[in-house]
Amino acid sequence: IKERFPDAYIAAIEPLQSPVMSGGKPGKHRISGIGDGLIPNIVIGNKNGLNEIIDEVILIDDQEAETAAKYLSIRGYCVGPSSGANYLGSTILSERFETVVTVFADSFSRYKSRGFERTNPICPNRERCPILL
Repeated sequence: IKERFPDAYIAAIEPLQSPVMSGGKPGKHRISGIGDGLIPNIVIGNKNGLNEIIDEVILIDDQEAETAAKYLSIRGYCVGPSSGANYLGSTILSERFETVVTVFADSFSRYKSRGFERTNPICPNRERCPILL
């Protein structure tokens, strides 16, 4: 991204309860797929231990990420807590930047036991559902 758009601002999202990229200790949290208690090789670098393309690490509370995922689900985005965390990070960045892009790289099918499918009136009980733009 930075090669094509050198002025792009890249933020990494990690759970508040496991702020390893931010220099904290690993901890238990409920945002599956991120904050696994280690810094992935792709993120390791010379800028405070992180890759120089990362401009900021944003901490997101796991309960807030789950709430955001349920909020998105009601609006037709069938996603889980990591996408909820991305949404919240994007919301924070939108206060400072005119254009913000994020990725919702999951589906709520893995979170059925946590009530995600019950909050979505558009795609109930499906393994995957279309993202409605």
